[in-house]
Amino acid sequence: MPEHDYYLFLHTSRPPSSWPSHIETASPLLRELKREMKKHNGIANFAYHDAASPTEQGASLSSTTAAWDESEPEVYKATMHGVKRDSRMVASVTMSNHGSVVKDYMAREVNGTMDMDRGRIRFYVCTHGNRDCRCGDVGGEVLAELKNSILKLEPQTRSKIEIFEVGHVGGHVWAANVLIYPPGDWLGNLRPSDVPALLKQYINKEQERSDISNSAFSRLHRRGRMGLSKEAELKLHKDTMAPASKEGLKPLSRAPALGVWSIPFTSYDGSIISVPATEGDSLMKVAKVAGVPSIEGVCDGKLECATCHLYIPPRQTDLAPAPAPQMSEAEEDMLDYAIGRRDDSRLGCQIPVTKDLVDWLRGGGQLKLPRF
Repeated sequence: MPEHDYYLFLHTSRPPSSWPSHIETASPLLRELKREMKKHNGIANFAYHDAASPTEQGASLSSTTAAWDESEPEVYKATMHGVKRDSRMVASVTMSNHGSVVKDYMAREVNGTMDMDRGRIRFYVCTHGNRDCRCGDVGGEVLAELKNSILKLEPQTRSKIEIFEVGHVGGHVWAANVLIYPPGDWLGNLRPSDVPALLKQYINKEQERSDISNSAFSRLHRRGRMGLSKEAELKLHKDTMAPASKEGLKPLSRAPALGVWSIPFTSYDGSIISVPATEGDSLMKVAKVAGVPSIEGVCDGKLECATCHLYIPPRQTDLAPAPAPQMSEAEEDMLDYAIGRRDDSRLGCQIPVTKDLVDWLRGGGQLKLPRF
């Protein structure tokens, strides 16, 4: 996630399904706000709440069916969040006042005089499908489960929670992405089954939120927190890694290099991508080095994501399974976050290149890439 100390959300009544791939191309105000917020190490984005009134924005965007029109004035309400400060609701942000709105927020923050009640939790779910279908599909599933789960909470607790859909936040390979303000946490690789743990983490009392980073759930899904540098994030991740995790979730160890071969990956459209592979390296590593599509390897083989997901079906000629290590419980659990998981799904970081595997491939075996 990008380092930032502030986040400004413009509230629109347009649902994300109507947003173009790059919203700033249709919104001059968002473009200018992004420039202004960047001066203060901040971010600007659009947010949608399905109960929002059309009066929350100007005529140019009040209709959910009309085309985006740069020639008409934009008027929005906004929510602003800052490091270690209360959030603030802004009644009207326009092209003429956006600079003063940002500066006024910074000044008020110094004085400590915010005007939004404390104790509220805001979940911002990226569902920007026109930017990346993974965000639209998986983000939409998490959003629906989040809404359903909140309805089951006590009314007093439910009244303190708000849910918004937001534009692209970066890192679509981490879909579903959910931003939580306060405290400004970014979580990724979420699935509907994670929602109970998500709510358990963030509906605790405010004074307990400082311990959130120490939880197993946070270590698995955390992408970062507002106000922390990359160096601070790395230190926090190292300091909070549970001893059991350090021992149990190691990257695949590399065997001594004994040979180099060319191995084929089959893309979702049937095309063959042949890449060089050194014995002992993982399939994730050789694919990532060669730039094979669909293999991101974001966690670099630490079993903290499913972005090296691929399919290894039995060989069609004789139904022989691939000569690969038996799937561990940790890999099995992480595959729950793979999009399009099947019975033959594996994580490439857990499959070493061996002579036996190469021979199996030469005999008709396939390493199939998912579409996403």
